[in-house]
Amino acid sequence: MPTIRMLKTFRAVARTGSFAAAADKVALTQAAVSMVVSLQMRGLEQALGRQLLTAARARSR
Repeated sequence: MPTIRMLKTFRAVARTGSFAAAADKVALTQAAVSMVVSLQMRGLEQALGRQLLTAARARSR
C-alpha cells in the first residue's frame, strides 16, 4: 500500500515533469525522489495494472 508521502511525491513528479522540481515541492533530495519513483512506485503500478510514468530524456511524462 502506498504511503501518503509516496503519493505526494508521485503527484509532484507528474505535475512538474521533473525529479528536481518535484524534490523542491516535497522537500526531499532529487535522489530521494528518484528512489521513491523508481523503486516504490513499481508496487503502485503493479497494484493499478499500468505504467504511471514514462521517461522522455530528462523529463517524466
